[in-house]
Amino acid sequence: MPLGLTLTLATLPLLLLWPLLRHGGWPALWWAAASLVAFALYGIDKGRARRGAWRIPEMVLHLASLAGGWSGALLGQQLWRHKTRKWRFQVVFWGIGLVQGVLLVELLWLWGQHLAPLPQGLMPR
Repeated sequence: MPLGLTLTLATLPLLLLWPLLRHGGWPALWWAAASLVAFALYGIDKGRARRGAWRIPEMVLHLASLAGGWSGALLGQQLWRHKTRKWRFQVVFWGIGLVQGVLLVELLWLWGQHLAPLPQGLMPR
């Protein structure tokens, strides 16, 4: 995947959530923290794979993505070229990304219903 596309997909959710911080927008902090954890898990698992050591189960990697760490997981996959060729893993991974994208739009829409001072153009009409 091209670097520009990876960075766009990975940072867009955080950029969209960031303005909500001044309104008690904990989702941005959650997304950032979960992404850091997922990123670290991919790096650890890649290191273990190289050494032939005990691996982090794929379910744990998916749960880290599902918990809000999809952006970090995407960056980790691309940086370490880890799990990028396993098509079954990728189907689940991109399914999680799609669901999170829909939930992000819904969250922004709901937040916009209750907070008028959000920047124009951020909220879907």
